[in-house]
Amino acid sequence: MAIIGSGNKKCTMAMSVDSTYVPKEEGNNNGGITTACTGGKFVWGYGRTGSFLLPPEITKLVHGGMELGDADDAVFRRVNSKHGGGTVGVLTDGMIDRSGYYDHALKLALVPWIRP
Repeated sequence: MAIIGSGNKKCTMAMSVDSTYVPKEEGNNNGGITTACTGGKFVWGYGRTGSFLLPPEITKLVHGGMELGDADDAVFRRVNSKHGGGTVGVLTDGMIDRSGYYDHALKLALVPWIRP
């Protein structure tokens, strides 16, 4: 979790961004963003991405305990893909990249601050 703030200033917001593997036979993947604010009043916000099915080869590796990014690299012969377009990028042929995948989820997680 990344804490926003610096030095001796109190933290006013924390944010967690994570991709979640849902262990179904097909291998379902989605991401979520959680925000929290403790600046005198505790507020939660939550947003999540769309879901997509993982290819069988990746699903098999993840079921075996491999991290999704490493499984992506092995199947698609890439290096450190989780810091680039991500799995969603290669599966959509670049129509959705890793950053774009989380865009709507982030905006939805901020709703409690946009319209309290």
